[in-house]
Amino acid sequence: MRRVIPLLFIVIVATSVVAALAIQRGLFRPSNLRKNPLTSSAPILFVLTTGGEPGEMNGTRAAWRPLEKQFSIRVIVPETWDEQSVPTDAQRLKNEYPAAKIFISGFSNGGYNACEFAMQNPDLFTGAIPLGAFCDPLSVLDQPRTLRLKVLTVVGERDTWARGDDLEQIDDADRRLAKYGIVPQLIIVPGLGHEFPTAALDRIGRWIEAQQAAQP
Repeated sequence: MRRVIPLLFIVIVATSVVAALAIQRGLFRPSNLRKNPLTSSAPILFVLTTGGEPGEMNGTRAAWRPLEKQFSIRVIVPETWDEQSVPTDAQRLKNEYPAAKIFISGFSNGGYNACEFAMQNPDLFTGAIPLGAFCDPLSVLDQPRTLRLKVLTVVGERDTWARGDDLEQIDDADRRLAKYGIVPQLIIVPGLGHEFPTAALDRIGRWIEAQQAAQP
């Protein structure tokens, strides 16, 4: 027993250090929820929390868990994020999983920021999935050019925060995106306000897998 206790203590300390380093990296590596391990080519969903602040990660992870259980998609949620960390983390994932396509998403403000990161870094992200938000190049891009970027917009039918009181905000932004060769797909969830669209997770998962299978 005298030998076992010190060894156990060392293992516990080492595990704590590894966990602390993982948090400092800003990426939360989820335990695999599927029976079979994901392949290295499984698509990656990089999800931004709404405000990028500590304490939001667990709620965000829980919201996406139904999709992670159903589909072969690697969900990554950074504990915190900012303008520098998101491209850095995405590049790290691209280096680690070169055969996987990376999609970025977020709800509400997280969705708007996800769009901005995707439009500014089309070499890192295959697509953007704003939830309760939409992509608008107005404040991000200056010169019209063609971007190889897929966009899936998901909003509630009653979400006037994202759609506007006249329900025209998304249509106006889509017309501006057309100048960059981007034609978003739109999912409107019946009866939903400005809330996380759990009912649309199945369609989101199928869209991601279809984009992963599509030829570049």
